[in-house]
Amino acid sequence: MIFVYGVFRPAMISAEALPVIWMQVALIGWAVGTVEFFEWRQASAPEETPTRRTVFHKRLPPALGDDIISISMQDHYAEVTTPLGSHLVLIRLSDALAELKGAAGLQVHRSHYVMTAHMERFCREGGRLRLRLTDGRELPVSARYADKVRAALKQKAAA
Repeated sequence: MIFVYGVFRPAMISAEALPVIWMQVALIGWAVGTVEFFEWRQASAPEETPTRRTVFHKRLPPALGDDIISISMQDHYAEVTTPLGSHLVLIRLSDALAELKGAAGLQVHRSHYVMTAHMERFCREGGRLRLRLTDGRELPVSARYADKVRAALKQKAAA
């Protein structure tokens, strides 16, 4: 600061000018520090995360959101798909369904669970029943669950 002060005010720096320089440096430092503090505080403030809907939602990373499209089993892992991506969770399907209690969805196959909001249409391909989802995927539907899927799609269409 003394160098900058000397450049802009070429007169010789005397002992009487040092308190003025000190005051200017202190004021500039306080102003810059205050602005940076508030910017830091805003950046480090915790982001508000929406409350998770069910116990199962707490198993998902917040980056995937809460809008589950489907849960498909892969060995001992449940692949949870949302519009923002997918995530593997080590859990049995029966336990996942128990944790999803209250969510609007249904099991369509022994390995697949779908949220009713993401069901688009029911079709048959080569003698096999398929359910098309809002993300474009098609999942198999067991004959055991076919009536429930039809009923859910009719109810969704009526709403």
